[in-house]
Amino acid sequence: NPLPSQVFKIAKSLGKNVNLTISGKDIELDRRIIAEISEPIVHMIRNALDHGIESPEERIKKGKQKVGHLSLSARYEGDNVYIELKDDGRGIDVEKIKEKALERNIVTKEELKTMNRKEIMELIFMPGFSTKAQVDMLSGRGIGMDIIKNKVTSLGGEVFIDSEENSYTKITLKLPITLGISQILMVKVGEFIFGFLSSHIRSILKIDKKNSILIGREKFLKFGETLSPIIDLSGPLSVEYIPKYYLLLSTGIRNFAIPVEDIIDEKSMIVRPLSDCIKKKLSLFNAFSIYQSGKLIPIIDSQKLYALRSKSQSIEEDLKKDSLEKEINSVLIVEDATVTRKMESMIMEEEGFKVYEASNGREAIEVLSNIPIPSLIITDIEMPILDGVEFVKYVKEELNLSIPIVVVTTLSKEELAKRNLKPVDLIIPKKDFAERKFIEKIRKLVKAKK
Repeated sequence: NPLPSQVFKIAKSLGKNVNLTISGKDIELDRRIIAEISEPIVHMIRNALDHGIESPEERIKKGKQKVGHLSLSARYEGDNVYIELKDDGRGIDVEKIKEKALERNIVTKEELKTMNRKEIMELIFMPGFSTKAQVDMLSGRGIGMDIIKNKVTSLGGEVFIDSEENSYTKITLKLPITLGISQILMVKVGEFIFGFLSSHIRSILKIDKKNSILIGREKFLKFGETLSPIIDLSGPLSVEYIPKYYLLLSTGIRNFAIPVEDIIDEKSMIVRPLSDCIKKKLSLFNAFSIYQSGKLIPIIDSQKLYALRSKSQSIEEDLKKDSLEKEINSVLIVEDATVTRKMESMIMEEEGFKVYEASNGREAIEVLSNIPIPSLIITDIEMPILDGVEFVKYVKEELNLSIPIVVVTTLSKEELAKRNLKPVDLIIPKKDFAERKFIEKIRKLVKAKK
């Protein structure tokens, strides 16, 4: 009820004309949830009015109506309530988000390449993204968004964002109807049994050595097309255990895996918050529940788990700084066509090279992090996920490796001229790769670099 007058006062102070529509007034929530989210909702509205909706003059220049529109709605979906705030303002500039995220070291260039538009927008929820300078650059979409997300997730809820530049921004809060009842997955690690909110768990996998890979000094779980860091709990919990399962957790844009010894049970349970005094001593836990046997089940704070990830060195730093000796006469072949890749591998093996293979640029980067630095790289140009041009650029600029690079391609000279292939040492047509003159050129390249 107080919101319309608050919106009017804020808009008037900003010199803006705004209409507010509210729907779902009959939706009921636990009073404690209302008390917790009232301030975040007002904060979201202030952001929308101050930095989302343009001034009347700016709106007219853009061909919009002079009066901006703000809508607040609530609806039931299953055991949850969805509260949605939408404005028809300037939206979110994804390119500015990328710039600021890199500037603040929130993500790396390589991480950005693997992220879709939605994941990039969700970077505004990351701690450290909410400074005044960033607010000015990002139309104010950084103000306290990490605080809002933390408040909602502490209630067992989630936050979603959607936007189109110069059109709209929509922020949706997903909340439980009643505070205190949540679906909890209980797991065993050594002598400990504790719980996770089921809403944070993407998947449960049996441990298989084929599912994990070592990149630099860090282990990653391969799940579909994504890699998630594996965070071992044996150190933080000071316990030894033999893990049998991976829990793949998701907290916003961060996915990571936790090895656990056993899965105990999953059920709806009453969750009670830990006192501030206990939270200080048990920083990984923020709540507890009581199992049917009367056993106390501490609930782990998934948001804090990611902080356990080792940050001593990035993957790129590992490749640059590790004192790996170059392996004599070794080659990394990067080619998405299996038959072509195998043919090139056989030719290079016959020439006395030890061969490593990758089917695209992204996979090649992973391979590079797990082998001694090769004497030579042979790569195609047109490949899925990460093409040859971007891969070569990454090797030369990001990894700063002076490895001879040979491009084997079907592209014509005209098509190649459009690509930035300056760092490449030799270009060979695919149909001519097996010719002796090209093999000799490759050998000379390798010899010259030694």
